[in-house]
Order: sequence, then C-alpha cells, then structure tokens
Amino acid sequence: DHAAPALLRLADGRLLATYSKHGSENCFYGRLTRSAGGTDWLPEFKVIPSEQSRITYSNLYLLSAENEGRGRLYNFFRGL
Repeated sequence: DHAAPALLRLADGRLLATYSKHGSENCFYGRLTRSAGGTDWLPEFKVIPSEQSRITYSNLYLLSAENEGRGRLYNFFRGL
C-alpha cells in the first residue's frame, strides 16, 4: 500500500495517477491517460514539493469551486 497510486478522474474524462516510493525520495510521480476512458498513458512526470521532504501516500482532491471556478488540484501526502 505504500507505493499504491492515487487515482482521480479529471473533468475531461482522463485519469491522473500519482505515486511515490515509501519515504525514500523527495518527490512523487504522475501519469495521465492520453484520452478519456483510454488505457494509453502519457510519459511519467516528476514533482518535487520540497528538497527536504521524503514523500509517501498521495491523496488527490479536486476542489472545483476554487481558482475562480476553474478548480484546483491538491495532493495531500505524508512527508517531512
């Protein structure tokens, strides 16, 4: 369960997956599906929220009313 991905269906129907290794790196990784309902994933991207933090347990939340109605994506995770 430590490296299991968090999944979120975006407004356009694509899936976003974020994941990390269990506390051994200061980043998390993500991938998007190429199209709505598709199984073809785009290349992996990497996000480093802090040079000091070791990260695990991604939890994605999209708050659609924020950002003047455009929505804002949050990834809550365990880290230093």
